[in-house]
Amino acid sequence: MAEKSNLSLVMTADRSRFSSQAEKLVLGEKVVALTFGGESGAQFDAVADVAEKYKVPYVAIGGMSNMASRKYVVETAGWEALLSNSANM
Repeated sequence: MAEKSNLSLVMTADRSRFSSQAEKLVLGEKVVALTFGGESGAQFDAVADVAEKYKVPYVAIGGMSNMASRKYVVETAGWEALLSNSANM
C-alpha cells in the first residue's frame, strides 16, 4: 500500500514569517524535507536556519550565507541559470 503524501505551500514575504512557517511545516506538518524557501538571501537563510536547527534536509533554489557550515542544506543554481539551461536544450 502506498503512503499518503501531503504537499504544503506557504507564501510569505518577511524573514521572521519564513522562519515561523518553516517551523510550522517541520513541527506541525511533520514534513521530512523543505524546498525552495524564498526570493531573497535573507528568506533562504531563515529557512536554512530552521532546517539546521531541526536537522531536516533543505534544497534551496538560490543563494545564502554560511554554506560551508550548513550540514542539512543543499544549494542549487538560481532560477536564472535553470531557465537559461532549459532554453538551451
